[in-house]
Amino acid sequence: MAALLEFYFFVLLKGRIEAIENIPEGPCILAFNHESYLDWLLTFHIFNKKYGKKINFLAKYKLFKNPVWKIYLKYSNAIIIDESNTSIIRQAFTAIRRRISSGHIIGIFPEGRRTSNGEMQEGRPGIANLVASTKVPILPVGLKGFYRAWPRHKKIPGVARCTIRIGKPIKFSSNGDINKKERNRKITELIMKKIKETIDEIKR
Repeated sequence: MAALLEFYFFVLLKGRIEAIENIPEGPCILAFNHESYLDWLLTFHIFNKKYGKKINFLAKYKLFKNPVWKIYLKYSNAIIIDESNTSIIRQAFTAIRRRISSGHIIGIFPEGRRTSNGEMQEGRPGIANLVASTKVPILPVGLKGFYRAWPRHKKIPGVARCTIRIGKPIKFSSNGDINKKERNRKITELIMKKIKETIDEIKR
């Protein structure tokens, strides 16, 4: 499985990872645009095996109902999230804080779902609560080519040039004059803006 994924990414997809040095030592949050199932499938494996950086991704509860995805999600130690279930959300945040305190990296997709047309979608405000509660560096990560390789309307993956680029940590200025809802909106918009800028920095 490991050799197959590496061959697929580096050979068939001509995969490239840019600015890996931006990931700091210690805990952080990586925020990705969401193009394909390949996003977390390849990113978890490549970062873990090639760079020794194991990403703890958030994964929707419904994916654990699929016997194939369930095996890989458990192997990758993914954190279950379900926006419709308050209890699961609380458990997810507890798991996130516990892993961050242990020095782990958390991987999230602020859009909440894969794009249907290759274009970025609006970010969901849940990411802002995560950022505010953990207080660790958050880095935008741009994925390019993953939608062309495996768009959501295709049953099996194909081939396209794919690049992963890590942006620099985002700094948030605290402003006690705005309410929580406005704060979350500003944080979410900034994160999505930085992800888009990181994608635009990819030259191919």
